[in-house]
Amino acid sequence: MIAPSLIANEAGIGVEALFSLAKTATEQGAFEEARSSLVSILELSDDNLQKAGTHTLIAKSYIQQKDWNPSLACIERAEELLKQCQQDNEVWGGAMIDMLLVKANVLYFNGLSQPLLDECLDQLNPLMADFGSSQQRLLFYMNIYLSMLRRHHWYNLPLEAITHSLHTMELAKKLNNASDIVHCYAQVGMVHIFRNEYKEAISFFKSCLDITGEKANQWLPLVFNYLAVSYRMTGKVNECERWARKSLESSIEQKNIIYEAMSKANLAYICIKRGDYAGAVSLGEYSYQTLTQVRHNFIWLTVMPLIAGLIQQNKIMECGPYVCTLFYPIRKRLPEPMENSLRQGVQYWWQGRKDEMVVCLNDALFYAELTGHL
Repeated sequence: MIAPSLIANEAGIGVEALFSLAKTATEQGAFEEARSSLVSILELSDDNLQKAGTHTLIAKSYIQQKDWNPSLACIERAEELLKQCQQDNEVWGGAMIDMLLVKANVLYFNGLSQPLLDECLDQLNPLMADFGSSQQRLLFYMNIYLSMLRRHHWYNLPLEAITHSLHTMELAKKLNNASDIVHCYAQVGMVHIFRNEYKEAISFFKSCLDITGEKANQWLPLVFNYLAVSYRMTGKVNECERWARKSLESSIEQKNIIYEAMSKANLAYICIKRGDYAGAVSLGEYSYQTLTQVRHNFIWLTVMPLIAGLIQQNKIMECGPYVCTLFYPIRKRLPEPMENSLRQGVQYWWQGRKDEMVVCLNDALFYAELTGHL
């Protein structure tokens, strides 16, 4: 398939048309095509402000595809270009806000420090007062939500997380952009997951599908994946598999390797529930390799079925390295009794005490089943 930007260049289409092509491609989840159009804008433009905005959009497309490392370089370039522009007018202020909003996403998804994320939000606050639009304020609230998730380690979120997300959703409805509304519904759904309120989470994720349908939409991998997780946490194996397979299909279609890995982690859980321990290990190892490369916050999704499968194959000591990765500094906190058993299991692994280690891991797996983590 010929990239739309190449067609556009050959036809002499200008920058505005390329932006339109990129927007349409992004909405359909065709992120590589969107970037192709945006790169063509960089080649056509000699305006630093316009180039900064384009680098910001490229960074955003990588974030939406969950390809986090390239997003960091793009947003750094956008920030550098904006520093070279006149800094006292509304156009610059809007571009600076757009860049900082995406930068906050980049900091969150790349697992960079909470103080850096908070500093970025602090930079945004006065700019929002001077230059911010209603659309930018909506995105600002979304980034505050991400900061809240990080601060609480995606665990037992306070009630204010719900009220904040519902307020953000109401603002999105007023702005009447379907993509933003879907994103906000998904945001509320995820807050409910991290409050162990799975019935409510499922309701909000299904509302996303009521709005968009199930084809050609940038948010489908996220929605399908967290529907699978919600059903997994409630022990509904068939529903978990249904949505995990949809998540896998849409992730592959959008070349989203992170949600592809998360989908396979959910399918590894399905294998455990159906006694296919070799299948669980195979899917778990594939998922693990991808999620550890990016220090993913929800690595437990793949580690729990992986160690369950290895124990069933009597490969006890092989579980050690996998369990260790459950304790990355920036990762989702697990229920305390489960974490305590896993920590003790790691200590026994270091000491080479296989018999004691397997007792601890089995205790952790038992608690994982009680709480929906396996």
